Amino acid sequence: MNEDIIPITYMSGTGGNFLCHFILSAKNNNKNNITFSKYGNAHHGLKDGQVPGNVHDSDIDKIKNILDVCKNKINFYKNKVDKPFYVISHIRDIKLLSMYFKRFIRITYELDDVDELAKVFLAKAIVEPSDSVTETFMIPQLVNILNEQSEYFKHVDGYESSIFVSWKNLYHDDPSILVKKLHNFTNIPRENFSVDLVSQWRIATNHGIDNINTSLKELGEL
Repeated sequence: MNEDIIPITYMSGTGGNFLCHFILSAKNNNKNNITFSKYGNAHHGLKDGQVPGNVHDSDIDKIKNILDVCKNKINFYKNKVDKPFYVISHIRDIKLLSMYFKRFIRITYELDDVDELAKVFLAKAIVEPSDSVTETFMIPQLVNILNEQSEYFKHVDGYESSIFVSWKNLYHDDPSILVKKLHNFTNIPRENFSVDLVSQWRIATNHGIDNINTSLKELGEL
């Protein structure tokens, strides 16, 4: 079981890229090293590794890719690598995940988050790249996908060495709750975590949601 890699596993649109960057910026004590996109995308943020594959792809292939990516990084940097590695992936099978990694971070969400997350996903993954809001017709489809995947990305007892970070922790709760949870898990000093970074990401994310809501109102769908 690997102790040097901590996968951050999450459903698309729930903040995996941001959370990884937030942790690594604290680990490196570098609080001002990202410019979020208009709607809060953090795909260019810090990460020790990112493996291809969406939630429907093979979890074992994603795990093997994580192990390969980190092995290559160790070989390249030799003894200069600061472990543990924080990598992001859409791994669904939590039992399989726990067989390969001693610790992991799981982003969870609840059914009452789904409508909001559908708008977040639409804004960041579809509207922003295309610079168009005509894709609002996709919201029911995204809601269905998020509802289906919620069974995999929920809090599960029995994984005390890992942590579950909820969408509400990331987007709604007082940032001190998120910082405390991450500090306790990583042992990174609390003062290294930038609350301003959370605020910036939330503001940009909210801007995307507002844009979707405005379009829905104009179409008479809200």
